[in-house]
Amino acid sequence: MISFTKLNLFISVILLFTLITSFNEVNSVAIEKRAGDTFDPINFCKGYEFNLLNDITSTKNNSMISVTWKKGGSQIITVTSVELFTNKGLWATLWDGSESFGPSGTITKTIKIWSPPALSLPNTVMLRSWGTTVKGPNCFKFTKTFTLTK
Repeated sequence: MISFTKLNLFISVILLFTLITSFNEVNSVAIEKRAGDTFDPINFCKGYEFNLLNDITSTKNNSMISVTWKKGGSQIITVTSVELFTNKGLWATLWDGSESFGPSGTITKTIKIWSPPALSLPNTVMLRSWGTTVKGPNCFKFTKTFTLTK
C-alpha cells in the first residue's frame, strides 16, 4: 500500500513538472499591421456620430423624428437599425435596415418614434444605432437622452 502511494506522488510530481515547464515555451508577440491593410483596429470608430437632427429635448410618441449619422474619420461604411432605449434596456427597434455612407459622409433619415405599451410615458429615452466596417467589427452610438411623452 505504501509503494502505491509513493507511486501516485511520483506520477503527480512528474505531471505537475511537465505542465509547468510546457508553459515556459509559450511566447506572445504583438501582431504587426500588414502592408497595405488599411483597417485600424484601435480607431475604427473614431469620429463616427449618431445624433438627433434638431437636438430635441422632448417629442411625442408616434411622431416623426430625424436622425443623422456622420462617418467622420471612422472606418464605418454602413449604418444599421435605430433602437429605442431607456436605462432599463432595449424597448423597440424603430428602423431595421441598412444604409451606406456616400461621398458626403453623412446620412439623414426620418423615422417614426413609438414605444411599446409596457413603457410608461413620459419617460427619458435615447436611441442607439450600429455601424459596420469592411472587416466586420461593429460600433454603436447613443443619442443624447430626451423625453418621450404621450
